[in-house]
Amino acid sequence: MLPDATPYAPLIDRARGRRSTQGHRGWHDRRMVASPAELSSLATALDDLTRRVTGHAEASDAAKDEDTARELFAIERSLNSANRRLSRLALALGRL
Repeated sequence: MLPDATPYAPLIDRARGRRSTQGHRGWHDRRMVASPAELSSLATALDDLTRRVTGHAEASDAAKDEDTARELFAIERSLNSANRRLSRLALALGRL
């Protein structure tokens, strides 16, 4: 197999000292500026995902699938925590 046959093999970007992936389009580690509007959009998407997970957790609980319900409720808590952190960051960036 040729060395470049795996386009997404981890490589080190020595100029930046970070791991990255190199494919047919080059380095995929471009920095994105986190604007409050973008973070708000992400928070909205995360909120939607959280509602969907909650629905599945409640359905699993009603079906007495305790293991699945327990895991989904744990995921729901993590998503809610991530959404609060994202909202705080968007608010802080909006004040700058």
